[in-house]
Amino acid sequence: MLTNSFFSMTKTLGICAGAALLLASAAHAAPLGKRLGYAERIYTEYADSADDKVSFDVSTAAHGKLKALVGKPFSSIINAPWRKLVASDDGFVTSNHAFENADANSQEFSDLNKTVADFEAIGYPVSEGQYRILDVIMTLERDVSNHRAIEFCWKKQFHCVLLDPNVQFIDSIANNRVKFMAEGSGPTVTVKAADTTASRAVDGSTSFASASIAGTCGLASNHAIKQKTVTYGARNVQYKNIFKNVLVNKDIGAQQSGLSCDTSCKPKPYGYSNVSSAYGRLGWRTACAQNSGLGISGTTAKFIGKTMCTHKYAIAASANITVLNYGTAGVDLKVDAGGGIDANGGAVYESCGYF
Repeated sequence: MLTNSFFSMTKTLGICAGAALLLASAAHAAPLGKRLGYAERIYTEYADSADDKVSFDVSTAAHGKLKALVGKPFSSIINAPWRKLVASDDGFVTSNHAFENADANSQEFSDLNKTVADFEAIGYPVSEGQYRILDVIMTLERDVSNHRAIEFCWKKQFHCVLLDPNVQFIDSIANNRVKFMAEGSGPTVTVKAADTTASRAVDGSTSFASASIAGTCGLASNHAIKQKTVTYGARNVQYKNIFKNVLVNKDIGAQQSGLSCDTSCKPKPYGYSNVSSAYGRLGWRTACAQNSGLGISGTTAKFIGKTMCTHKYAIAASANITVLNYGTAGVDLKVDAGGGIDANGGAVYESCGYF
């Protein structure tokens, strides 16, 4: 069970994507070994989403034509892990990274029971594929571990996929992130300029003639504007296995937070928080929640909103958002979640004044 107050900033990153492959240039390529292939880009994208709280050192242990693996279940090539790295995801930033014990009752490892022949059914011939067996050193803060993973590629079809059961949905998380960036997803900020013709005089009256005597009403963070709106667009999130089967689908609702200074230069918070929905398949379970709050304390105000969906295998997922300190500028949201989180939303906290 995770409990935290919600407040996050999303950074904007430049990417370059190509076809269905994650072909973004690695932001921190140096630690990832001699060859920068599809798998290295996946690991780099995930590490970057974690603000490098998680890192991976990847090297190739073996490689060859996919037909060399015919008849071998993947579990005979890489072992099922005894623990798995899980995280929350807002589409651009992963957080709450933690290891969960990996057992047959609480984790999903069905891909390990498959063989390369199963790729034939989804249009990727074994005769045209290549594989790489990878040695991976994974570091979460001071916790260092070693495991193996497999990269599968079909160059003619511009398709690769990474099987790493040690990091929950790593391939989907990385590819979703690249997709959202390529689409220009993420929060958008709009502002309204301060009205320099309605300034306050020393005696408190308003007139353009007195503008040079006193100040113009605006936001404390930027005196040149009197209104700020941050909009978080709706998005669809899918987590798939290596055979393109959707295991978890989430439709994350749009959110908006804003604040304006009225004609008396008093703060007026506003916004909306739309609901989200989700479903899971083949043992995956989901839950969603949404809430928002606003408040004013003197010349300072805040609007905060959040929507989220969680996912968990076999065990029931849970999601709940509670508003704290409603009606004051200290309004906040308490999040209780069981399972991996995909969330949307944020806060605008500003003061109005004459500057």
